[in-house]
Amino acid sequence: MQLIDNWRRAHRFSSMRLMALAIVFEGAQALLDLVGWRFMSPSWQSAVSIGLVMAAMAARLIAQAKP
Repeated sequence: MQLIDNWRRAHRFSSMRLMALAIVFEGAQALLDLVGWRFMSPSWQSAVSIGLVMAAMAARLIAQAKP
């Protein structure tokens, strides 16, 4: 496995930001489920998670400006 040349600036990539948002969303949903709060239905939760991951995948395909 070889890292990309500018791996230290990867946090600026839109795909990395979208994946971080997906992680935060899933973590928030898990915490809300632990305390018994329901922010959205499980089907909507899955749809939002899948949508964020798909957006991150699409962002990797689009040429991005050099950071």
